[in-house]
Amino acid sequence: MKYLIVAVSALVVFSAVFISGSLTARAEDSNHTFNITHGVNISDSGVEIEQRVRVNSSGSLESLEVALPVESASDIEAEYSDGSTIPFSTVKKQSAVGNVEFEHTALVLDFPRERDGQWDFVVSFTSDEGISGFGDSRIVLLPFLDGRLGADWIANVSVPGDWPLLNYRPTLRSADVASDVRRFQVHGDDYRHPVLALSFSTATKHEAKGVHTLRNDSFLPRTMRVPLPLDTHSQSVSIESIEPRPSRMSLDRDGNVLAHYYMWPWQTKTVEYEAVVAVEQLRYDGSGSEGLEEIADEFAHFTLNEGHWATSEAIENYASEHMDSDDVYGSILNISESIFEHLEYIGDDVPRSSASEVLDSGEADAQGFADVLTAALRSQDIPARVVHGSVYPSAALHDERHIWVEAYAPGVGWVNLDPLWARFFGSSGASGVDRVAWLVESDDGYASLLAGLESSIALDPVESDIEEDEDVAPAEEALRLNNTAYMVLPGLSVWSRSIENTGGTTLDNISFDGGSAGSLAPMQAVEKRTWQVGFSLDNVSATMDEEEMDREVVMRWWPMIGVGVILLALCVLQFYRWRRRYYIRKRLGHTGS
Repeated sequence: MKYLIVAVSALVVFSAVFISGSLTARAEDSNHTFNITHGVNISDSGVEIEQRVRVNSSGSLESLEVALPVESASDIEAEYSDGSTIPFSTVKKQSAVGNVEFEHTALVLDFPRERDGQWDFVVSFTSDEGISGFGDSRIVLLPFLDGRLGADWIANVSVPGDWPLLNYRPTLRSADVASDVRRFQVHGDDYRHPVLALSFSTATKHEAKGVHTLRNDSFLPRTMRVPLPLDTHSQSVSIESIEPRPSRMSLDRDGNVLAHYYMWPWQTKTVEYEAVVAVEQLRYDGSGSEGLEEIADEFAHFTLNEGHWATSEAIENYASEHMDSDDVYGSILNISESIFEHLEYIGDDVPRSSASEVLDSGEADAQGFADVLTAALRSQDIPARVVHGSVYPSAALHDERHIWVEAYAPGVGWVNLDPLWARFFGSSGASGVDRVAWLVESDDGYASLLAGLESSIALDPVESDIEEDEDVAPAEEALRLNNTAYMVLPGLSVWSRSIENTGGTTLDNISFDGGSAGSLAPMQAVEKRTWQVGFSLDNVSATMDEEEMDREVVMRWWPMIGVGVILLALCVLQFYRWRRRYYIRKRLGHTGS
């Protein structure tokens, strides 16, 4: 448990849910079954838990070891339902769910009475553990809610009413958010693992540090690209540093921020960057969902069934069963939520196959789920794309890297879909703060980019609250405008006009030199060069979000001076050669006489 709390990550609480574990009955024989009802009162200072255990016995039960979901507990009491005390001792334990280990306390209960049939006992305690967080976030992690007895369990959870919105969370059987205390009920039979994991957060800032290794194994020079975290509908990015400096920066049509590096044959280069990413939790409002006919032509690129997302009869049948052409948003959720009817999660690091091959196999990793879901949505003409990114924690997927899907619903916008997260945390139709996207993949053109990357991306939360309504830097500070004419000959010049994004954020709605420059990635420049006749040149203007700036032309005379010096040198050289020939002829003529 210490490992996850120290990580202080927005989704530390979810690591145990993704990985398999075994539950072992602690009773002396198999003649007993257990049902546990938890009353969990949570505050900023810790938790108060009352565990009511109902025992169904068909034989004597003399002792029982019950796991508490915290490492250190105080005010421990164990009683029969009539209030009489049950003797107990405590023991420190280390248990694991999959490859995540938790240190916790266990109670060894000694039952002085012989019991048979159905009877109850109650364990209560308090602890300052189980709660962590940063900024405005609150994270609740309580493992082993079945007491390590393999018991059925229910948790009735109360949290302060002023806590932020629930981020990813278990399926809630009931919820009451109308009072100063918010109450939730969670049932263990909805989950594979006895872990209560709740994350309360509205927005989170992450420090993203990436290391990418580029290798040009060709005998020819080539340009290679590194994707950086990009602005999406739920995240905004500021690139703080990147080393070495790219040859150039660019944005593609999907909004990906790409750093370009010119690589010599057999060259290897390590690129390191740091970025701050502000991620907002979104709850999509599907009430405005429209039909397929409202999808604009500009999204046609995201409906092509090619490459990894080539369709098949099985994919089309799966998608069409859950499709309502008049409600795209509802169809998106139905198709996403039903994917587990066709696929079983098998872990990661599986070679990538086409969506049809994955569906035929019936097994998939995160990449396979994303490819099948994308192909299914596109088979119904719903725009969809695959998102590559990083998540908390590394233990969840054995790697920081994760893959999910975005689909477009008219009247709603781009919707985050992650079948794996949604299965465990009820997050369909929601976008959480646990992840950072660094590449949107819309076609097979990204295959070479992904294949050539050796990367490691780590996320750390920024220990500060999100600043709301941050002022956008004025155009004069965010943009560098250049207007220079290089005079080559009198009246003939090369006119260079350029605009460069000098900051770390992507800038939108930029007009430059009478035309639209669209958006500029950090450190990206747009340059125009033309030959110009005459000495009078115009000012250059640029506009960002209706804020205008302009630059007068700056004349650079050194090219003409350089040309003049070269011409003068040629003239001097020619004169010297002429004089030399003249004296030679004159001397020869004098000798001949």
